[in-house]
Amino acid sequence: MGTHSLFSASGSPKWIECNGSTYMEQGLPDEETEYAAEGTAAHELASRCLSGGTHPSEHIGEVIKVGEREFTVDADMAGNVNVYVQFVLQQRDLLGGGA
Repeated sequence: MGTHSLFSASGSPKWIECNGSTYMEQGLPDEETEYAAEGTAAHELASRCLSGGTHPSEHIGEVIKVGEREFTVDADMAGNVNVYVQFVLQQRDLLGGGA
C-alpha cells in the first residue's frame, strides 16, 4: 500500500478551505483510524478487480494488509466494492474506454 496523498479526496473539505493546512501537517505522524484503513483495503480490492477482471466475491477470504492491520475480504466488503466496481465499469463503457 502506498502513502496517503497530500491532497487526498477525503481531506478535500479541509484543504479547499485552507490550502496551507496540508503543508502545516507535513512531518506530523499519520495516525490512520481502523475505518480509514478498512477503506484503503476496500480500494485495494477494487483495484485488484478492475485490473484483473475479477469479481469482488472471488476474493472472499483473501487478506489485505494495510500498514500493520490486516483485513479479510468478506461478503459485506465484496458486495460494497462490487457497487463501486460496477459503477467504474459503467462509466468506462459510457466514455468509450477499452476493456
